[in-house]
This record gives sequence, C-alpha cells and structure tokens, in this order.
Amino acid sequence: LPWLQAGGRIAFNKSGDEIKWPIKIKRRPLQYGGHFQAITFPSYDLRENAVLPYRTCYIPEAVDKFSKLKNRGSEAIVKLYVNLVKEIMADMKEAFCDELYIDGNASGNTKRIHGLESCLSVSGASAFTATNNDTYASLSTTLGDLGGSWTGTWPNGTGDPEYHAWTPPVVDYTYAGWTASTDTWPNTCVEAMRFALVKTQKFGDPIDLVMLEDELYRQWLHNMDDKERIQVQNGKGKGRLANMGFGDVQNFDGVEVTWEYGTPASVGYGLNRDALEIWSMQSTLFNSEATDFDLATTSERHLCDFYGNMKMNPRGLFKLKNVT
Repeated sequence: LPWLQAGGRIAFNKSGDEIKWPIKIKRRPLQYGGHFQAITFPSYDLRENAVLPYRTCYIPEAVDKFSKLKNRGSEAIVKLYVNLVKEIMADMKEAFCDELYIDGNASGNTKRIHGLESCLSVSGASAFTATNNDTYASLSTTLGDLGGSWTGTWPNGTGDPEYHAWTPPVVDYTYAGWTASTDTWPNTCVEAMRFALVKTQKFGDPIDLVMLEDELYRQWLHNMDDKERIQVQNGKGKGRLANMGFGDVQNFDGVEVTWEYGTPASVGYGLNRDALEIWSMQSTLFNSEATDFDLATTSERHLCDFYGNMKMNPRGLFKLKNVT
C-alpha cells in the first residue's frame, strides 16, 4: 500500500455507478504504398471497456458509557476511548493491505474489493505458463478471446496485441521444462522469475516489484547466496521501497524483490505500478465517521470505512505459482 501511495496510484473523490475505463487492445496496421499510390484513411475500433463495481469495507465499534467512564482516570491501565479512533484507523490500514491480494469474484467475496487474484485464475498448465481462464472487469483473460492470432507457444513467439491484451502470465515454477533436475521452487526460482520478467517486458509492461510469500522469499535468498552477480539499479525514485525505509528488499535484474505478510502461500507476484490504481470515492483512502451516540445502549459508535475498488491492467502483472 505505501508503494502504491508513493507512486501516486491512489485516486480520490471518484463518483458514478461503477468504475469504467477504456483499454487499448489493438494497434493500427501499417500500410504500404508506391509512387502516386492513393492512401486510404480507415476508422479503427481499437478499444474495449473494462467495468468494475464499487465495493465497500468498514470497521465499526461501539464504546458504552460505562467503559468510557472507567477508562478515563489515571488509574486506567488502557485509556480505551482516547485511542479508539487511532487504533481503528491502524487496523483498517493493516486489514486493507491483505485485501489487495484476494479474488473479488470468488464465491463469498462478492462484497470485497478486486485484489490481484481477481484476474489470475487458471485451469492447468500449458508449457511454462498456466492456461488463463478468468474474467476481470467484464473482460476475459483467456488467450485469443479478444481476437487476434499467435505464432508459437505464448508467451514465446509473436502475434497480435489483442491476442493477449488482457492476459497476465501465470508462470509454473514446477514445470518439467526448466533446466533444474528437480522442479521445485528452491531449484527453479531464479530461472522462473527471470522468465516472467523477460516476457512481461517483451510485451511492453516491465515489472517494478516482485512480491513473494515469505517462505518463497527465504528460499530464493538462499539460492542467490551462491551466485556472484552484478547488481543493476533501476532508477532511484522516491517510489522505490529501498528508498522508503523498507529494509528487507533485494535487487534482481533491476527489479526490487521483497515479501509481505498477506501474500498467499506458495505464490509470488510481479507488479507494474502503472497497471494498478486504487479508486476511492472519498477525499481520503479511509474515512473516520463522526461519533454517533446511541441512547438505547448508552454507547458511542465509531466507523472507519472505504468506498472504492482497485482497478488493474492484467497484462502488467505476472504470477509465480506451483501448477503441476
């Protein structure tokens, strides 16, 4: 979340019934001509509309008058009421960070925000990558569903941009085709991560940050200890984690690699920051509502809330996953 904030990827005071934005899926074709050949001027339909609903989450709490009275004096061990609003805001921020990973389309999550997993569903392996089969923001992530054709086995080969315009690579780090004799993360992590980085950059969406589950990060570090390598820095802007005070950050092929508590087990994500944006319908990310006194229960009620969602361009992401 601080990484997104530092990059200006949180938008405020949004409105409307839903989040709707155009995405360019095609490019204009070249024309070829000769001496005195007339040029034609066609009109192109290059875009599709992505649509997301707004979602809401909140933390409510009530403090009854008796609790307030007994915690106001110097004899109180914890001045519960005085610190309540600050604590609710802190809990809201911490819980919201975990939400950035969840699948907002999954059963039971239809009121939660659309986190990273909302566009990363797959149905088995296909060579080095899994077969995408998700629908995110009303558009399919399945290769070819938006048109176009491809030569070779995607993401290797070449083809039309619309063929994979909404498809994030889900790299199978247990695929038998890696050079390691045993296809497990400790043995394939360097090759699999480099594969994912190169393929996303090939499509014009270079990755800024790789976020690993803590155990994957530990095993990756152990693997990297045996290698002598030259570190290549990818700029030194204020939005880089290493310059924001985060200590446990490594550099790999010019990309920052780290871990976070809420990252799901056994997976990692590659993130292009420009492909992610949190929309808030309020002037702040989280809003603390004014105190409301409920006479029936003699309690003061407090509420911290979020109205909005996270929108993504799936092609600016990748996932590292044990598929096979």
